[in-house]
Amino acid sequence: MELCGLVEARVIDLDGVYDPCRPNDRLLLGMKGSISEFELGILRTRMLDAARAKARRGELRLSVPIGYIWHREYGLGLDPDIRVQEAIRLIFSRFRELGSARQVLISLTADNFHFPRPSDGRKTVCFDWVPLRRNSSSSRVSSEVSQRQKIPFPGQR
Repeated sequence: MELCGLVEARVIDLDGVYDPCRPNDRLLLGMKGSISEFELGILRTRMLDAARAKARRGELRLSVPIGYIWHREYGLGLDPDIRVQEAIRLIFSRFRELGSARQVLISLTADNFHFPRPSDGRKTVCFDWVPLRRNSSSSRVSSEVSQRQKIPFPGQR
């Protein structure tokens, strides 16, 4: 508002044209801004409450990392594609062996390892197998490792 007043700009919305140099217009714009912030807070709270309610009912579906899928009957499970499972297990076995995501990346790049990348958007049913690249894959491997530490493979603790 201060900048608009300094350059004598007008503020226009659906309700009218306001001059920030005038005290009444400035007050009205300030009140509209405060009300808008309050409404955003209410909307955010409602969205979070709705997500919590879905979670309590077991209907909340978050995106899962490559290698896992949502089963309607069973919930979270391994991707049925054996090749995807083997790729993920290889990453974790290398991580247990080498101890760092960077070393895993270097090792897998040297082995010309190909990683599954969804080719169908968010569905993760079809994959393109792409070679690991240092710039994008380091974060991908780190992300996979950190996400998998939270979601163990069945039979693991």
